[in-house]
Amino acid sequence: MNIIKLMTILRKIFTQFEVPEMPAFPASLAENWCHPDFYLSMKGNKLGPCFTFQSFFKPDGFLSADTTKTPDLIWLVSTQVGPNVYINSIRRFFEILSGQILQDETDNIFAVIPDLRRKLNPGEAGVFWKIIFAGVECGRISLYSCLPGAKFNNNGSVIVTLQLNKIVSILTSTDFSVPAPWVGNLSASTSMAMHAWQQLEEDCGFMSSRILEALNYKTDNEKLLIKSFCKVFRVYNNYSRHINQEPELYNSFANAIKLLSDKILLAQDSDEIKKEKATLNVA
Repeated sequence: MNIIKLMTILRKIFTQFEVPEMPAFPASLAENWCHPDFYLSMKGNKLGPCFTFQSFFKPDGFLSADTTKTPDLIWLVSTQVGPNVYINSIRRFFEILSGQILQDETDNIFAVIPDLRRKLNPGEAGVFWKIIFAGVECGRISLYSCLPGAKFNNNGSVIVTLQLNKIVSILTSTDFSVPAPWVGNLSASTSMAMHAWQQLEEDCGFMSSRILEALNYKTDNEKLLIKSFCKVFRVYNNYSRHINQEPELYNSFANAIKLLSDKILLAQDSDEIKKEKATLNVA
């Protein structure tokens, strides 16, 4: 097993689920919701459930690892649907995945347990579970009821995140210090591009005034909406530690992401109405 093969298996599963794959955001993410397509979908656009393979910033503290970080799976399971729907979807997903990667093995199984240590960032509200594979933590299920600039209904929105390199390491080696194979005999750690994704773009000396300036956005021109929206996400992903620690910075971010996402969703609804009217006129 290698990471490319695991990605292929996952893509086949999501094809069966009729869940589309989204491109990775061109920056390491601070959190699993910090991808603009996923955020918009959680807030109510027409995309719905989706998945991608995305690089994250390496976490601090005891969760950090010396091995080269590889893309993780992010799966937006539901956009504010009932618990029976997303629970059944997740259960079915792990049943199929286990059958594809374990074959006749029965010892290595997926399990889900509450994650009580998850530290919430400003603007986040929800509950979380750790995904365990063969006794090793390899992912998280996140049920969000609130995010910066967005509040969901009672059902919330659910995201599954899986660390592919850990799953591959479990299946191929008993030594987790050995880099997970990317494909064939090529280790992920030999790729310069993978190291480039892992490099933190954050400068600890970055001035708050410059972050505020970077969060400036324009809403008077619809053509700039998407550009500004992506820019705000890029700034947050790069400087989330600074932004989360300073109320002025966080409020600027939350206001920007709320206003821009509201305008984008309104523009999308307007386009849908125009298309429906055009169809009726043709008919």
